[in-house]
Amino acid sequence: MKKLITLLLLFAFVITPTLFFKDVPTEAAGNIMYVNAKDDIILREKPSQNAKKLGSIKNYSAVTVLSSSKGWSYVQTSKTKGYVYTSALSSKKPTPTINGGLIPKVGLKLTYSPSILSTKKEEFIVNKDLYCTYLVNISNNDADFCYTEKQSRLSMGVSATDWSFFHFTYPMKQGQYIKDMYFDVDDASGLMVEQYNKVLVESMTKKVKVKAGTFENVVILRYQSGERYYFAKGIGLIKATDKKGKTVTELSSVKNDKLTTTDAVKLIKKYTGLANDSDVIFEYDHKNDEQHYIIHVYRFVGEPGYEHTATFGWYGVNPHTGEIYDAFMENRL
Repeated sequence: MKKLITLLLLFAFVITPTLFFKDVPTEAAGNIMYVNAKDDIILREKPSQNAKKLGSIKNYSAVTVLSSSKGWSYVQTSKTKGYVYTSALSSKKPTPTINGGLIPKVGLKLTYSPSILSTKKEEFIVNKDLYCTYLVNISNNDADFCYTEKQSRLSMGVSATDWSFFHFTYPMKQGQYIKDMYFDVDDASGLMVEQYNKVLVESMTKKVKVKAGTFENVVILRYQSGERYYFAKGIGLIKATDKKGKTVTELSSVKNDKLTTTDAVKLIKKYTGLANDSDVIFEYDHKNDEQHYIIHVYRFVGEPGYEHTATFGWYGVNPHTGEIYDAFMENRL
């Protein structure tokens, strides 16, 4: 009789385990999975979005899943253990992909040496309007540059000209080819038509060291000629090499500090186009209620002893974004 009861209990245990172990996490010891999210993910101490952050795990990297339950997975990285959202993991190794974000953030101060169109060192302030994200050259009166990310393309060229460096197509997937679009004359018709070069997305996961520091998950694009562009998310171009591997452009400094009044004056000089006029004076005057810099642009006119100021304009500069505006406009974009 005792044997029969024992057998019945064992049978019940086998067919109805949830009666004995309710809400026990599903074990997946040693199961290798991959982070497949829009960006790096947060590793937490407990399975809660409010739990203490232990660090982050790089997108596309491998983790060992120790258990999973109620939308959370307990994982082990090379350094520590913690919890992540199960939805951020994939059993298949993902192909690194990017759909944008390779232009610099507004307000940055970027220095290149050698620069983009010069072998010299040049400093730029990043600002933007409805059309472009600009690299405004504050080192001299040389060219400014314009980034755009529109219509699934990443483009860059010289501001206020039709001179462009590239028009790369999105999405970019590691190991696959994208197009660099351009217009050229069609031999048959004699008309300008859209054409393209094939460009390999060589890597999207490497660390690249330049003068400005080391950047992770750098997007490396290689032309069939051997020329390469290197991009960092939120920074833009950090390096360019020619077909022999020689560095022709390199980022040497990145600063995210508030602009100084001197920076603001330099921006206004480029904005007005009067930098080379020796009679024009650019002068920081005060801060407005928004704590933006107000720059007065003027010159002295009249006979000696009877001179007075002739004002070209009063301009506001946002020290956090580099935005420029007419200081006396009641409304601005």
